[in-house]
Amino acid sequence: QPVDPLGYSRSRFNAMVFVRLRDRETGRRLCVATYHMPCAFWSQPVMGMHVALAVQRVQALAGEDECVLMGDFNIKPSDSTYQLVTQGVLDADDEAYPPMPAHDPWQPTVAFPMKSAYREALGEEPPFTNFARVRDSPAFIDTLDYIFVSPGVGVEGVLPLPGVEEVGGPLPNAEQPSDHLMLAADLRLGA
Repeated sequence: QPVDPLGYSRSRFNAMVFVRLRDRETGRRLCVATYHMPCAFWSQPVMGMHVALAVQRVQALAGEDECVLMGDFNIKPSDSTYQLVTQGVLDADDEAYPPMPAHDPWQPTVAFPMKSAYREALGEEPPFTNFARVRDSPAFIDTLDYIFVSPGVGVEGVLPLPGVEEVGGPLPNAEQPSDHLMLAADLRLGA
């Protein structure tokens, strides 16, 4: 049964946490936000709407300050919604482009593309950040979690992640308390 992407998105109660940090010595500021995207992979327009709204909101709240947006995005590096974040564009004929009422001027665009910390540090996204199995379904292994940074934030390094063979099976387990791996990055203002 088809889902109305706008109606579904309006019915969600996803929340973003946003903080503006200030260095007491230099006065430089950095905005940091986290968001858990809905797991609506079955409706690309819903994902397109949430990705665009999350990035738009962080960029608007940050204003002239540099920013970081991180979390479980439930999108893969091959998805067009990932390209929206990292390249700043989502073609109007893309399956993730949300249909909007004619009277609504909102567009799924972003003020500027953001960089993925892991891609910046490693040259590519990690092979996986999520290794999960729901009941008797096959295991799901892919990258869904990201640390996105604005252009003026440099990436000094990232937390090394274990390989599939090291994890040894669906998460959580004794070493990993979630079905998502923990991500971390050393960042520098003034890239």
